[in-house]
Amino acid sequence: MQFHTGRQHSIVCSIYAYIGEQSGSKTMFKRVKRVRLRNNQAVILRQANPNDLDRLMTMHHWVSSESLYQRYLRHTEVSESEMRMICHLKPSQGVAFVAGMEGAQEIVIGYGYYVIDSNAEPVTAEFALLVQDDYQGLGLGSLLLEMLVTHALQHGVAAFDMVVAANNHAIMQLIRSIGLSFSIESGYGMHDVVINLETEAQPSFSVMNETEREVEHILRLFGWSILAWTLPLFAIHEPCIVRFPSQKR
Repeated sequence: MQFHTGRQHSIVCSIYAYIGEQSGSKTMFKRVKRVRLRNNQAVILRQANPNDLDRLMTMHHWVSSESLYQRYLRHTEVSESEMRMICHLKPSQGVAFVAGMEGAQEIVIGYGYYVIDSNAEPVTAEFALLVQDDYQGLGLGSLLLEMLVTHALQHGVAAFDMVVAANNHAIMQLIRSIGLSFSIESGYGMHDVVINLETEAQPSFSVMNETEREVEHILRLFGWSILAWTLPLFAIHEPCIVRFPSQKR
């Protein structure tokens, strides 16, 4: 299965992914990714580090009590120890990504992470997402989840597990939108959701940075036929399937 994002620019992103972000067979997540949300707000996505502790704690002060409850399933203040754990995840434990806005001081507006259950076979990981209220519904949660799934697939994780409130329709819609199979066990107002990550093909990591956005703009101006002239310029050594939006199967 694949992500079904419905974005025509995914072909452009795939080209740049092969050129600038491949190291062997694994994507390099260390570098900063600059993207734009549906409201055209510029945001950076990167892997979390120990310097993010204060930023994550500050972010929680701007998140509504309802969003905090949907994230933690209880009315409580954020635990600094949990935030510290997110910032210090080792590769064998999982990974965390943060979304922020650049400025004099970077401001974190969302994060996502997964933690591997070392006792589970096949390998399963618990994942979590939180986006500041002002930036919900703009595609940021989808971008963070895509990054988590892509990273997990490349590191042998077979499934994601998450317990959500039964009335958390936003996260359920997000899970359905990624195009992977999942199961639900419900009880006591909660859903235990297991997302199957074992697929024959990896989902596409279709986040645009500034350069990719410029290329997409050129393609829209001059037509997709220009792609036939530009493809030979790229040293792509991995299999690449190109499908044009106008083609009918």
